[in-house]
Formats: sequence, structure tokens, C-alpha cells
Amino acid sequence: MKSYAKKIIIVTLLSVALTGCATNEIKNANSNEDTKIEANEEVEKISKSFESFIADKPQLEDTKNFIEENISKADRETADKMVEYLIELQKKGIEEEINYFYSDNNMDIHEKIRKAYEKDSSKFERAYVFAGENKYFLLENIDDKELVDDIKKVFDKGYGLYNAEGSYYPVIDYKIIKRDYSEYLTDMSAEYLDIMSEELDEPTLIEEYLAVEAIKLKERAFRYEEFLKKYPKASNADDIAINYMVCIWKLVNPNIFDGTVDEEFKVVEDLDKVYREILADDAHPVTVEAVEGITEYIESKNGVLGSMNNMDELYKVSDKLHKKATEKIKELYLKE
Repeated sequence: MKSYAKKIIIVTLLSVALTGCATNEIKNANSNEDTKIEANEEVEKISKSFESFIADKPQLEDTKNFIEENISKADRETADKMVEYLIELQKKGIEEEINYFYSDNNMDIHEKIRKAYEKDSSKFERAYVFAGENKYFLLENIDDKELVDDIKKVFDKGYGLYNAEGSYYPVIDYKIIKRDYSEYLTDMSAEYLDIMSEELDEPTLIEEYLAVEAIKLKERAFRYEEFLKKYPKASNADDIAINYMVCIWKLVNPNIFDGTVDEEFKVVEDLDKVYREILADDAHPVTVEAVEGITEYIESKNGVLGSMNNMDELYKVSDKLHKKATEKIKELYLKE
């Protein structure tokens, strides 16, 4: 009898314990569901708030503040829109910023910036671009306080400085945008910022001259074509297409100024190897077709692409191939 009573007590205790566990699980499930609902409501609230915010056509500074306060609470699609709107404002405002650097009263700015860089060049990766976190180091070496304040305002708006032909001018600082916002964005926007940051940090061209090795030229052409193929409706596809067409031009226009032909006006080995690698590819039709065109022309000329006194023919062929590639991009990737 005592044994039977013990069994009854044990069963009762287990029943109570299991019932309690089940009740807790239900409570936890309900709590999780409530949390999801609240999170979705917050996301929807942020999305509507952003649409209402941009309807008032806010200025750049206000937009940056709004994004700082809200992007971490937004869904990735809304975060994309926030960053796209920010970049759109920066593009619209950049002409005014450039004018400051080239006004008659400010022509000594460029020399002051150069001297500031030379005081401690070790803090910068490159002499021709001040972007990302390190750009603010430049201000430490400028003695003119008014100039420091003016350049800081430019930096704070999300611009960096780029040098061409001895002069500095503002550019959109994609490195800062990438640092601050990439984790909140879709893969498309994160890749866009990665591409634009790399171009800013190590541009394909410096002035009009090729500034990367032939192998990197190929890698970028492939990457940019892949982006256009993967994200044809991207709002920033035009930026990638522009960079892509720069790569195509340099692939189809080998010349002595870029070091892609030698003194005999024959294609150098590095570029020739890249041509062969591209022709063996079957995943990048626009790039492959362009390279097929230039290599057929090279073969027709027995490898000699003119001379210092005769570059017109090559230029015309290159221009034709470049235009054909532009149309091919529109046809394959950028159709409305």
C-alpha cells in the first residue's frame, strides 16, 4: 500500500512538473511571437517614417542624422533606400563643394593640403586620396584654422578629397558609408559600396592613365559585369556600368602611355595573358566579345598596333568595340 501511495505521489509530482514546463513553453512561445510582432511594427514604423521624412526634401546633414538614429532598426530594403537617398544628396551637393576648392580666393588650398600631407605621410595609404577614417589626420597638420574648419565640414558631410593634376577636389567617401552602414544593407548594396570603395582607394585610372595591373583590370571587368547581371534593376547600376566601361576601354585600347604595348607597339605579355584568360571564359559575354574584337584586330596586324605617328586606326577600332560593348550591356543587363 505504501509503495502504491509513493507511486501516486511521484506521478502527481511529475504531472505537475510537466504541466508547468508546458505552460512555460507556451508562455515563451507567446512572448517570442509578441516580440516578433513588436519588431515588425517597429520596422513598419521606421519605413513609414523614412518615406514621410524624405517627402519634406531634407538637407544632407538632417538625412545623415536620421539615418544614424534609425538604420539599425530598419529592415534591409529600407536601409538600402536610406543609403541610396544619402548618396543621391551627396551627388547633388558635390558641385557646390568642388566650387569652393576652385574659387579665386581659395587657389592656395591645394598647396596647403599637399604640405599637410607631406608633414606626416605615414598616416595615409596613398597621396592622391584622403578618404575613410584617416582623412581627418590631414586636418592635424594644417595651420590655417579657417581652412581646417571648412575641410572638416566637407568631411563631415561624407566627402573625401582626391588629387588629380596637382589639385584636390571632393569625392563621395564610399569607404565611410561602407564602414558605417554595410552591416544593415542587402547584399546588393553592400557589394556596391565595396566596389565603389575599392575604386576610390585604388582607382582603375589616375587621370586618364591605367593605374592597375592587367590582371586586376580583368578581375574588375568580370566583377562589374557580374554585378550588372545579378542586379540589373539596382538603382546604382549606372555607377557600376561606368566603371565597367572604363575597364572595357582599357582592355580594347592597349597603348604605350598605359604601358600595355611595348616600344614596338606590341601587346605586353601581362595583357596578352589576360586576353587569353578572358577568351577562355564563358560567363562574361560582354567582356569576352570585346576582347575577341581587339585580339582579332591585333592578329590582323601581325601584332603591331601602329606607331607613335600612327595611333588613329587603333583608336577607331577601340572606339567601335567600346560602343558595341555599351550597347550590349544595355541589351543584356540594363533593359527597362
